[in-house]
Parts: sequence; C-alpha cells; structure tokens
Amino acid sequence: MLNGTKQYFKKSGIILLALLLVSGIAGCSSKSAPTGNDPQKVTDDYPNKPITWVIPFDPGSGADIFARTLGKSVEKNLGQNFVYMNKPGGSGGIALSYLKSQPTDGYTIGSHSSTLMYSIASKSIPYKIDDVSYLARINADPEVLAVPGNSPFKTLEDFITYAKANPGKLKVAGVGAFSTASAVSDLLKAKAAIQYDYVPYQGGNEAAVAILGSNVDAGWYTSSNVRNYLESGKVRLLAIATKDQDPSLKGVPALKEKGFDIEMILWRGIIAIPGMPEARVKKLEEAFDKAMTDPDWLKYMDQEKQVEAYLPSKEFTEAVKTEHSFAEKATSTPKK
Repeated sequence: MLNGTKQYFKKSGIILLALLLVSGIAGCSSKSAPTGNDPQKVTDDYPNKPITWVIPFDPGSGADIFARTLGKSVEKNLGQNFVYMNKPGGSGGIALSYLKSQPTDGYTIGSHSSTLMYSIASKSIPYKIDDVSYLARINADPEVLAVPGNSPFKTLEDFITYAKANPGKLKVAGVGAFSTASAVSDLLKAKAAIQYDYVPYQGGNEAAVAILGSNVDAGWYTSSNVRNYLESGKVRLLAIATKDQDPSLKGVPALKEKGFDIEMILWRGIIAIPGMPEARVKKLEEAFDKAMTDPDWLKYMDQEKQVEAYLPSKEFTEAVKTEHSFAEKATSTPKK
C-alpha cells in the first residue's frame, strides 16, 4: 500500500421533537409510511429490505468489482443485501439521473469516483456539486504513466526528451476527456513544457486495450488498472503521480522526486441524493466504516494495492468541494 500517501486522505428537527414531547403530543404522530423528505417519519428498523446500489460503469469493470466486493463486507454489518444495478455511460450522468429519480429514503445509493467532479466541473453532465450527497470515501488509486512493454521509452526522462523534440507526435491514452487522467496529463505537459496528443477513452478496459495493442505511445491509468500487466512485461511504468514511491511498484519513481510537484489520485466513494434522513445516513456511514476492517475487504485492498482513504460523510463532502474547485480550473484550461 502507499503508506506515504495515506496521510493525505485521511438540527432543527431535534428542537421540534423536544417541543412535541413537552406538549404531550409526540405519541399522536402519524403512522404513515416513512419518506425520504421527512426525517421525523423514519422507522427504527432501517434497512428492512434490500438496498439498490447503482454502479456507473460496466459489469466486470474495476468500479463494478470494487462495488460488489465492498458490498459483501458492508452487508455483514447492515443486516440487508444489496441489489446491484449497472448504469454506465454519459460520464456518470446516466447513473446519477437514475439516482435522482428514486425516493431519498435510503434504499437507493450509488458508488462513484473522482471522475464525477470533473464531469460536473466540465458541464459534461447537467448537475451541480450540491445535487449529490457524499456518504463515505472508501479508497484511492494513484495515476501512473505507462508505456507498452516494447516501448523505446525506458524512463520518464526518455519520454519527456522525445516529446520535447517531437511536439504533438506522441499519442497518450487516458480515461475521460475531463478526469483525473486528463488533469494529471495537463499538469505534466505544463510543468515539463511538452506537447502530445491526449486520447480519451470511455473506460479503463478500453484504455488498457489501447496500450496493450500499442495503439498509443503511452497512457495515464490508475495503478490498479495496469498492475496485472506488469509482471508479464506487457506494460512498463515510467512514473507514479504521488509524493513518494509505492514499494509494491518496484522502484517506479514518483513525479515529485523527478522534480514535478504533481499528485493525482482517483478516489472511489459512496453517494446518494440529498434528502435522505440523517439517521439513515448515519446507519450507512457506520456500516461502511466497519467494513473497512473486514478481512475480505482487506484482502481485496491488498490484492489490488489500493490506498485506504476512508472519510465519513462530513469530511468527504469537504474534500469533494476542495477537489471540485481544482477540477473547475483544470477543465477551464484549453486543451493543447
């Protein structure tokens, strides 16, 4: 795990209830079914039925495996099962649209990633940052610069030297036109004073196929997206976008140590739509928190070499707002 990176990641209704108790009419409250818009009409047995989990990417993708693996660990603490629903496409907007169409009663949640911030900031989807409720940030995955195993570029210096001598000639893959991949790409271009053609792909699998087939000269990927190809020699890493090296990546240099003050991670977290009763938010938050120490989840984290980056709802929301400000600046910069 990236131990050096971990440090970067880590009530009016009450007054109304008190008045009702004092006046002696609390016992006369309506017994109608609870709704997501009225926190006072929440039963204590939540959840009493399966919860739908919306995944904004294809079945079998890294994001899909993440959700289903995490879900199994959360179910142990929640006492209910998840029903998974894949809603890929539209830069995450299709999944978000579905979430917004459902009652805010805690029975529909979703998972997403940093990509959501860039989709909103670039106006690729018709939503604002406050249209989403951020329940828990789970883990993080740093961006890496990779090349095909047969590439003539053995080091980051080789790549930069060639790019400077041949501006615009290199093709570099990444997931999304506005994403952590495009952002780290733009940062390296600016700081290294180089030019190349950034080629956006819809998903990590497509982007991986591009580099495996040498259809591009290099690519920005999350580390988990290409780790499986390192041992076979199909892919070589030139740099990782963190402050320190990751011991599991066999000496791959951090951009920081190469003189480029660039850090870029892709977080994955749990979201919903604003309006969920606070008691239910807390119930979900506690279940996800406990899942972080579940042996099955820890095994997945170790296998995928992911960085633990858990944040509860309040802290996650604050972190998202900070990242969104950066994303707005990144997406407003003309692409070269």
